[in-house]
Amino acid sequence: MADDPVSLTIRRVLAATWRGDNTPIPSADISRTWCLDLQWFSTDDAESAVTALAESGWFVQCDEGYVPAISTKGITAPLGFCPRIEHLTNPTTFSENTVVSSAAAINASPTPSIAPLPITAPPSPSLEADADESSIDPRMKLVPRLIKYVGRKAGLEAIEVERRMERKQLALGPITPWMCLILIAKEQGLPVDDIVVMFQG
Repeated sequence: MADDPVSLTIRRVLAATWRGDNTPIPSADISRTWCLDLQWFSTDDAESAVTALAESGWFVQCDEGYVPAISTKGITAPLGFCPRIEHLTNPTTFSENTVVSSAAAINASPTPSIAPLPITAPPSPSLEADADESSIDPRMKLVPRLIKYVGRKAGLEAIEVERRMERKQLALGPITPWMCLILIAKEQGLPVDDIVVMFQG
């Protein structure tokens, strides 16, 4: 089943969800990631997709939640990747042959891709990279401060804000961290005027 688009989509969704670290994730957290962090689906669609992928063998259930039936290391997605919900609610049945054929198609794809970003506690590699970029864009210096600001106003831990920022970078492709943080602030219903003033000042 070479170049099967459904299997390719599923592998890329698994990679965006687990990001190379195949630790168990509860079903509710998977749905939340797809709905809120990546903004792919509605809650009902996400829950239906989780159930379908588990029943078709792509998810393996354990005490702490689900793990993917494949290794997600080295799997990348095209820029701006957004899966079709019908590929997840009506998935192919998992098999080793499906994995081999879809992996070959992914490796042969000429589409520019993005690599999974690590999730780490502050100070993180992503923030260190931001410091390197600050000489090019002075707004990058405000990223750590903005993470704390959004977290405080939204009632979220700073590490959770940073995780959402990194997931948006993974989902949206070439987008700056501070722009991701503005999007997160809007999702949380926060006024962005103060943030704009912060950047202008």
